[in-house]
Amino acid sequence: MKKRKPTRKRKALRNCIILLVLLVIANQTFLYLFPWQVRQRSQNLYETGETHVIWQELKMENRHLNYFAVSENENAVLFTHTWLTLEGWVGGSALLDCTADPGPWHVMENGWELDDGQYRYILFGRIDDPAAQTVTALVGFTERIDDPYHWAPADGAKTLTAGRGEWLTQNGRKYVLLQTELPMPGSWDRVGTMSRVTLFDKDGRIIDTVYDPYG
Repeated sequence: MKKRKPTRKRKALRNCIILLVLLVIANQTFLYLFPWQVRQRSQNLYETGETHVIWQELKMENRHLNYFAVSENENAVLFTHTWLTLEGWVGGSALLDCTADPGPWHVMENGWELDDGQYRYILFGRIDDPAAQTVTALVGFTERIDDPYHWAPADGAKTLTAGRGEWLTQNGRKYVLLQTELPMPGSWDRVGTMSRVTLFDKDGRIIDTVYDPYG
């Protein structure tokens, strides 16, 4: 009796079943096949509830495919950084809790070393003050000092600016994202990153200033 060859529909159904089985195994073993699974894990870990992506980027960095995303809801902002390895997508998310302080804004910074001798700096946050118009960040490396209000940035410091028209918007809420690369110092022994982030109104008056914001 001649053996019947599988039809296209049967092949497609079989492939779907195999994919579903792989997804179940991956979720049970914490092997993430997709970058958004890392964000979902962070949501469960921080108990933020579902967040909505308002910015994302996929790029090669440090010899890996990297995925970056900013996601939000009414209570929190997540910055997700994950990269693809042989074990799947690894990494995590930084949580910015927007319920702890009823101030004019909530900002947080993140950063990591790059293979080419640079340091990637990220600033993200939510701006709640309706009078706010501009965010400016002075970032750089400096010797570690006890008084963060009096510091002189080393060579290579940068000033980053984002006006209201460059902010991200979701459900009427305003978000800022600033990023740059800085030349790495020769040694970390007595050197660290230092930042001064300022929120201005439309007339250039200072609404608030934060030093080294970590949420």
